Amino acid sequence: MPAVDPTPQEGVLLLRNGEVLEGKIVRVGDFYYVAVPNGQVRIRAADVEAACRTLQEGYRFKRQNIRLPSAQEHLNLGQWCIRHGLVEEAQQELEEALRLQPDHPLAALLRRRIEIAKQPGLFRPPHSSEGAAKNDSYELDHWVRSFPPMVVEQFTQSVQPILLNNCTAAGCHGPAEKGRFSLLKPPTGQLATRRLTQRNLASTLQWINPKEPLR
Repeated sequence: MPAVDPTPQEGVLLLRNGEVLEGKIVRVGDFYYVAVPNGQVRIRAADVEAACRTLQEGYRFKRQNIRLPSAQEHLNLGQWCIRHGLVEEAQQELEEALRLQPDHPLAALLRRRIEIAKQPGLFRPPHSSEGAAKNDSYELDHWVRSFPPMVVEQFTQSVQPILLNNCTAAGCHGPAEKGRFSLLKPPTGQLATRRLTQRNLASTLQWINPKEPLR
């Protein structure tokens, strides 16, 4: 029986790790082949969540496949949207998350990322002499001690684990990239140290407007 030579079609692959691949796509057996500007990428079909015609169609697919609607699920999808340039869709996810849980600790972060994404050239955390001083271990420790204990405790026990979980999927933790929200992640199997938590708290607060913390 002669081999079938399928014709590649323009489209988008949604990968299970949160990434996307765009280009001319064809599936052959257990693999997808994607023609990209610098060559061809082969992806195992098992690593693909869906093959869509457009990124917007991919967003609709992911939204329709939320199994248990919750604020966290919508915020996760909103972060995915921001990462891939779907700003209006991210706004929809934020609004749905706030409807389900108005006080969710990560809502303010997504709102801030949406606001920044709407301002070309401003996608960078605010910089100040205070922020620079926080890089020094002594100053960082002194700065963190100025907060009420409950603030640091809530960040350590509730907010940081969620952020690290999300960022593990989205790939936004690790070495800081200029103009990007980044977090430090502890080695596998180890708990976050106090110093690591302090630095992550400083990084997170740079993305929140203290005058309007819920925005």
